[in-house]
This record gives sequence, structure tokens and C-alpha cells, in this order.
Amino acid sequence: MSDRDKTLFLIDGSALMYRAHFAFLRNPLVNSRGEITSAIFGFLNTLMSLIEKEQPTHLAIVFDTAAPTFRHQAYPEYKATRQKMPEELVDQLGRLDQVLAATGLKILALPGWEADDVIGTLSRRADEEGYEVFMVTGDKDYQQLVTDRVKLYNPKSDGTLIWAPADVEKNFGVPPTQVIDVLALMGDTSDNVPGVAGVGPKTAVKLVREYGSVEAVLAAAPAMKPSKLRDALLEHADMARKSRELVTIDVHAPIDVAMDELTVQPIYNPEIERLLTELELYRVLDRIRGGAHAPADAPQLPATKRDYRIVRTTDEFRALITEWKRRKLLVSFDVETTAADPMHAELVGASYSVLDGEAYYISMAHFSGKPSGIRQFVRFGSEAEGALAAYLEIAADLLEDDSVPKAGQNIRV
Repeated sequence: MSDRDKTLFLIDGSALMYRAHFAFLRNPLVNSRGEITSAIFGFLNTLMSLIEKEQPTHLAIVFDTAAPTFRHQAYPEYKATRQKMPEELVDQLGRLDQVLAATGLKILALPGWEADDVIGTLSRRADEEGYEVFMVTGDKDYQQLVTDRVKLYNPKSDGTLIWAPADVEKNFGVPPTQVIDVLALMGDTSDNVPGVAGVGPKTAVKLVREYGSVEAVLAAAPAMKPSKLRDALLEHADMARKSRELVTIDVHAPIDVAMDELTVQPIYNPEIERLLTELELYRVLDRIRGGAHAPADAPQLPATKRDYRIVRTTDEFRALITEWKRRKLLVSFDVETTAADPMHAELVGASYSVLDGEAYYISMAHFSGKPSGIRQFVRFGSEAEGALAAYLEIAADLLEDDSVPKAGQNIRV
């Protein structure tokens, strides 16, 4: 898209933050100080990919706030069923704020208004000023905002990445101008928007396609043949109207920001270097140091040399341990198991590091070799066999050697 003069990307920061966190839920990223950095890493990776690929001229990242909105005032149960933010994500918010502030990109949040409303307002304003706008989110509600110049950019889509009006109609069943009416009838369980009881997506689309709008559907309900659908429409007419109010994105939010403030500048600087080094997010830092993310006069800092290997055989593992002992290196190690309880855990893999930027991983599923038989490791009454026994035999020689300094998390010495 580099040939476009004025492109504005509006990122739903709250949605991207959650998506990044849950992408690493089973295997969170943790640095040497025990800080979980999954959401920060995932967020920045997506952000860097977007900037590298799409080269927007303008960009803003928009977040929700904790303050109640006009929707809560209109319907106190709005979003009442949502679960609290996971503690692991809460712990990362401060750091994420620091890193995003250090990028120099525009970060927006308006108390009393949702990110949807801020993005909707800016997209309309930018459209009027001749920009091509891309709303970066997977939230279906944004489909109501799509026009020929305001498009949906769905980063989690496994199909069409950019949705124009025709794509909305193909995927949702109605054009963008009728999305609100469908949402009002079907409701939204994630936001606790009730809609009309018993009306699902297919029925809602059918009704709107036939009658044109929520009001037209409700006006036609008394003349419909007796049925559960007719009864539901008559009984829940007021709730359908209330739901329409709740799902409508307000494009007149009082957000005071000029388009010039959203210009994308190179984002490398000493502060982001410091923060990402402190967080040990070296891969992301390497991306930011190079290419379009760094100014032309930025110092060309050498990337940290990294040698990360998978150890696949007993011979490789023995050779490494022999070298570590010879050089009297501090060995840092950790294990990956199937459970936190050691009495019920199976060993999945083990990792070792002895120098900065140098690490080794042994997967029990991909480790080959046979134990010598000198040692036997019995667990729950059965002998450890195959790769596990081979690994344990060699590892014991290292871990039981008092002359080798060791470090690890939650270990006993």
C-alpha cells in the first residue's frame, strides 16, 4: 500500500492486547526476572508486521478505559457478564504502556467512550479529509462502519484480510448499513446485549433482508402468522430498540486530535532500546532497530549474538556438559512439564544456558539415545525408559556435581 498518499490505520488496542495474551496462554513468555511478557511481545510483533507490510502514513492505537460509558447508563447490565481481566495480563499493562509511549505513536483513550466510538469518529473524520482508513480489529461490530474508503483490516482472519462493503455483505449477510439492525435483533452475548429472545444470526439476517430495519420488522410483527418468532418480536420490541442503541457505534465522540498528530515517524530511540532490553524482548528490538522503524541517522547498534539450539542426541549432550565443566561455567536450567505438581508431572523438555545469547533445549519427544545402565531411575514403581532414562543419566552427572555452579527458578540446593 506504499503507493497511497494518505492511509490511516486505527488499531483497536484493547482487542489486540487480549489477542496477544491469549495466543501465548499455554506457553507464556517469561523473562529472567519472572515477568510475563507475552502480551507485550505479541502486540509489538503484530504492530511491527503491520507497519512493515502496509507502510501507513498515519496511525493511532486506541484503548478502552475503565470508566462507565453512556451505554452503561442506558443499560446497567451492559457487559456485566464479562470476566475480569486475567491477572497475568493486568501485570503487563504498565510495561505495555511504557513501551507504546516510547514508540512515539499516538495512543488514545477517552473516558466515558469505548475504543469503538473513538475509532468510528476518527474514521469518519479521516474519510471526509480524503484518507483511506483501515480499522484494525476482529470485532464484528465494526462492520457497520465500513464504506468504500473505510475498511476493516482483520488481523486474525484466515480468509480475506481487508473487508470492503461487498465483503461485509458476503460474510455477514447484509451490507454495512444494516449490520446494526441485525446485531440489535440477535443480540451480543459477549457484551451482554439481549436482542430479541430466540432470534439468532440466521433469523436476524433473514428478517432484516426481508423488511429492511429493526423498526420495519417490529412494525410488521403484528401481521405475521402466529408463531414463537412473532410473539418474541411483540414481547421484546422495546429491548430490540434498546439493543440497537447499545450496538450502534457513535461517530461523534469528543476526541480532540488533529490528523497531523497521527503521522507515523521512525520509532527507534534509546528509550525503547532500554525498555525492550530490560524486558529481554530482543527479537522485537532487532526488528525496530532496522528498516523503516529506525531514523536514517540512528546509530547502528550491533544485535546480540544468539545461538539457540535443539540438542537431539546423547553424544551432543555429553559433549556440551564436558565443555561446560572444563570452562567452569555457571549453568542455568529449567524444565517444561505437563503439570505444576511434581508428583503428577511428566517431563516434556529441559533447557540450559551458560552464556549470554547461548541456549540449548532437549525435547523428550525428539531426543535419541540409550542409557548405559549404570544408573536406574524409578518413578511410581516403573523404570524410566528410552530417551527419558538416557537424558536423566547424563543430566544427573551435571546436576549432582557440586563443582558446577547452577542457577534456576524454584530449585533447591
